[in-house]
Amino acid sequence: MRRLFLPCVLGLALYIAVAGGEYNVLETRRARAELEARRDRLPAARREIDSLRARIDSLQHDDAMLERFARERYGFIRDGELLYRISEPASDVPTAERGRAAPERALVSRVSEDAGR
Repeated sequence: MRRLFLPCVLGLALYIAVAGGEYNVLETRRARAELEARRDRLPAARREIDSLRARIDSLQHDDAMLERFARERYGFIRDGELLYRISEPASDVPTAERGRAAPERALVSRVSEDAGR
């Protein structure tokens, strides 16, 4: 019985080191792999942050850039300009009818500042 005691204790200690406990070998390997993956993504994230900071700076200090952003993102227009919105045909219209759509089903709508009047 004494001969088996030491090998059993060593075997149990080895098992706990490999598969048991909070900081086992398997968990450590997984954490290292995750750390490497995040380190690989870090340069791209830093470039994106730099790009976003540059964009923020240009929107805060360049009026032309701010106007362009407002026009593209929110459809802003100046007084006297007309805005044309191009949209896809309605999905409830059968495919056969789409090819011979009447002029009243135009895919382009004209929007201006006085459209709500």
